[in-house]
Amino acid sequence: MRTVEIEVLRGSEWEMLVFEDIEKLTLAGAPHEDGLLFTLTGTRDDQPNQVETGILDIAERHEPLLDTPVPRNECGTSVPQSLREE
Repeated sequence: MRTVEIEVLRGSEWEMLVFEDIEKLTLAGAPHEDGLLFTLTGTRDDQPNQVETGILDIAERHEPLLDTPVPRNECGTSVPQSLREE
């Protein structure tokens, strides 16, 4: 198990999330009334998973911490963030 600190964008502010004692950290897109948003899930075998919702972007330098890729446009903007700006 590992502890992961990852910087994410929620609303208009960046914040650090801490996932403790996880086996892996995965990313999924989910529909929301404001458009598409990301959900991060820290998977655990022996206790409930940690689920963080409402994420617009993930700091590119932290992408290697994920078991799944962040979908990005050619300009480097994550897909949920770019959809929200439209």
